[in-house]
Amino acid sequence: MNLPSRPRLLLAEDDQDLADACSELLESFGFEVTTVADGHAAVEAARHCSPVIVILDVGLPGLNGYEVCRMLRETSECQHTRLDALP
Repeated sequence: MNLPSRPRLLLAEDDQDLADACSELLESFGFEVTTVADGHAAVEAARHCSPVIVILDVGLPGLNGYEVCRMLRETSECQHTRLDALP
């Protein structure tokens, strides 16, 4: 029997406590969560895990959330990915 895989979600948040809490909550809703702490890591992780949703902290170090969003929209892996911002 083929069980449906959990939807992949990428969380980019540099506040470790907030990232841990959000990740735990999102996993309880059935998501497979990948967490990163900076903009460059977010772009790289999104290209590798092809998430259905990316939640971005706007004030990420390295590349900010707006730059990450622009870069992800230019990749074929993320053309249909939902992008959400954390202020």
